[in-house]
Amino acid sequence: MDSLYDTAAYVKIGKVVHIQGYVAISSVSSPSGQLKLSLPFTTSHSGMPELSDYSQGSSTIRDAGTNIPGVTYHVTVPNETVLRIVGGGGQTAHIDTVAGYCDAATSFWIGGTYRTDT
Repeated sequence: MDSLYDTAAYVKIGKVVHIQGYVAISSVSSPSGQLKLSLPFTTSHSGMPELSDYSQGSSTIRDAGTNIPGVTYHVTVPNETVLRIVGGGGQTAHIDTVAGYCDAATSFWIGGTYRTDT
């Protein structure tokens, strides 16, 4: 990560956390797998019906090393402290191995909301 652009912000109101930030990558070495960012609080795992413990938010990736098919976005899953940036939105399948598309010039904006249990 670029130390000038490696911090995001949050506001927590009750059990709802709003996040936003801008992150830039300064160097890479054979990136692969999932692209994850730490969250300030553990995501909800209350077992609410219809997958409502999951959330999705906005992630815009600039200057990816190669084109990422579809729309990029991020998701949170229950009982974790990370968000996962994925691609392929609007396609027949999502791409959860976005790290391989990043290089030393890649940066991204993050914005979204998720729930906690506390």
